[in-house]
Amino acid sequence: MPRLRACALPGCSTVLFPSTDLASVAWQPRVTWVKPSGQPLPGPREWEVAALILDELPGSWESLQVSRNGAALQVTQRHLAGQIQVVVEWPRAGPGQYWLTFSCAGHVATLSCLVEALKLLPGGVESLLADLYEQLPADVALSLQQAGGLAGIAPAALKPATPEEELARLKRALYGTADRPGLINSLRAVAQRPHQVLEAYRLPVRRELLKRPRPAALVRAITQSANHPDHERAVKLPDERVAAHVDIYENHVVKAAVLMVRQRLLALARVATQRKELGQPVADLRADFEWAVSSAPFLTEVSALRGPPVHLTMVLVKRDEYRAALETLLDLQRALEIRLDDERLLHPLQNLPALYQLWCSLHVILALTDACKAAGFALVEERLTSTYPGTVLLKVLPNGQPLLRFERPADGSRVTMTSERTFRRQGSAFRSVSFEQRPDLVIEVQRENGLAELWILDPKYKLDSENDPVSGEAHQPDPAGRPKKTDIDKMHAYRDAIRSPAGAQAVRFAGILYPGPDCSYSPGLGAISARPLHAGALRASLRALFETQEVLTPTPHHDPDTEAS
Repeated sequence: MPRLRACALPGCSTVLFPSTDLASVAWQPRVTWVKPSGQPLPGPREWEVAALILDELPGSWESLQVSRNGAALQVTQRHLAGQIQVVVEWPRAGPGQYWLTFSCAGHVATLSCLVEALKLLPGGVESLLADLYEQLPADVALSLQQAGGLAGIAPAALKPATPEEELARLKRALYGTADRPGLINSLRAVAQRPHQVLEAYRLPVRRELLKRPRPAALVRAITQSANHPDHERAVKLPDERVAAHVDIYENHVVKAAVLMVRQRLLALARVATQRKELGQPVADLRADFEWAVSSAPFLTEVSALRGPPVHLTMVLVKRDEYRAALETLLDLQRALEIRLDDERLLHPLQNLPALYQLWCSLHVILALTDACKAAGFALVEERLTSTYPGTVLLKVLPNGQPLLRFERPADGSRVTMTSERTFRRQGSAFRSVSFEQRPDLVIEVQRENGLAELWILDPKYKLDSENDPVSGEAHQPDPAGRPKKTDIDKMHAYRDAIRSPAGAQAVRFAGILYPGPDCSYSPGLGAISARPLHAGALRASLRALFETQEVLTPTPHHDPDTEAS
């Protein structure tokens, strides 16, 4: 029986187990984790350099090759931990699942390693995901609606369903009703005979294999000089062939139903971790659903549905399994769902840094919207949401276009928030006097007199200083987890390089949001604590920051506390 290794490090879960290939090659690598200095480690830690010591190789160490998720790792033989060892260097890595593949003298083995997040403290990852799945989308949508957005949607409709209601709805979607089969049976039926269409394509073939030529294509092939070696007849000619494919509208509808159920099951599973009575029913639902999806492999060739399913075709009407999938999709859409449109939520641990940045961005959006409402602004433009029947999707697009635009009718003041706005050296608007600058979040506040200033916020799960441990700051020791010179220098660059059209300094505040303590370096420079377990404190800090701007000071007829609640 192969020996399994488990990481006993508090807050870190690392499990190594042999792949199915190990039985055939009869080789299990003996792996010992150590620090670069040779001190023992229970397993790799998030964003720390480590090493693996290998014992009992089936061949010479020179023939050993090791890769991590397909990327080759350095293998050496050197003095470590008091003796000569075969050492595999483990570069820094974020949280996620990693696969190590070992190849030595014809033997192959695979080990799995799970590195958990340590920056967010115990319970931080769960709190962040719960916010992204359950709380933040509804809070942002409701705040936008109160500021003048999402016209035509009643505030009561923005309240999420209870977990029990969502469980009943998903059971009905998967198992069906007396009048309609569920998605599980529909998927099995569709997989047996998926709707297909024939599509023509061209294939260059030798002259003697030509079967169905097209005259226009023949003319083009004959006139190409590269197709006539030594001035002889054309070597290859285009032949038209046909092939069946399943990437069509009817299958798009089926896949849309599958994706919607998967997203909502995943969100419900997060809730079930806090509600033990829901754990087993949700686990059973997910198991049945994933089994049904695995029986329909053709869905991997089907792209996503573009737009709402408003077109009825004969296939959707005449074939029971397709009609049932459409009705399931429409039934799920009747109960208004507010969710984030981000595929990275399907693999949260592997995408944790990006999801942390998204979490921070949504809190900035929420705090800014609340501050603008309290100061008498109205929302005049937003690019955050897109609505489909029964669904409000939120997506923070990093395209340099304004996400939110507020205006105050009383004096014409404007507030604009942009994601990843680029400041170049050339241009008549805000520009950089040196190199191109691209902050994550830029808030532009324009007063009634035409003067404007910028507020810059950069969410950072991983500090820039962690990319370069040898930064020449050994004489300036900083407490662990706090910003270092490298991190704050970037904020200095934003503040000093970005100028107004008149050439004046334009940045009122530049700071990072990170999972550490608050640090203030000057009135216009700092680091804001952004910990998922203390989301309320982050929101209060952002509101206080925005309200230091005179334009965003709450007006007497607005009560910020009432608005925020």
